[in-house]
Order: sequence, then structure tokens, then C-alpha cells
Amino acid sequence: MAGKYFYYTPLTATIQDPAPSMPLTGFSLSAFPAIGMNIIHGFGVHMDIGGIQYTMASMIDNYGDYNRLRLTLGHQFHFGLHKIIGWQKLNDKPSQKGK
Repeated sequence: MAGKYFYYTPLTATIQDPAPSMPLTGFSLSAFPAIGMNIIHGFGVHMDIGGIQYTMASMIDNYGDYNRLRLTLGHQFHFGLHKIIGWQKLNDKPSQKGK
């Protein structure tokens, strides 16, 4: 599996609780289509150049609410390292016993 490319879409959800410095409550949902490459033994790298994001928020003291859908392709860049848990089980070959 070394050097094998894959595509995936990480989905991120964020909840904003009110704080004294920011009386805002709401949530945000993001999806960033990405490409990754496994390097060795389930370790690899991945990257994306943006995606789509939906935010819904409201001010506690009723100064306003907003809903926003943003397309962030080309406006953001994410790069990361990953480790696939259970990589060994995914790559075990069936036993040849009994043949």
C-alpha cells in the first residue's frame, strides 16, 4: 500500500458556546475534498485547497442572526500527516492454509 493515493472528504463540525468576550452561539459544518498518499505502514500525508462551509450563528442579546454558505475552494490550504488505525488488518492477506 506504500505510495497509494486515495481521495476522501473530511467533515468537520464546530459548536460555538457563548462566552463573556463573544456572546455568540451556533454551529459550523465544513467539508474539504482532499487527496492523500500512504507512505509506509499506514503513515502518510494529505492536502486540500478548500471546500464548502455552512455557518449558522446568533447573538445572545439579539443583535442579529446569520446563516452563511461559503465556497472556499482556492481560498484555503490544509496539509497534514495521518496514521490509519488498523492498517495492518486492512493489508493482511488471507491465509493459504489448507491448499
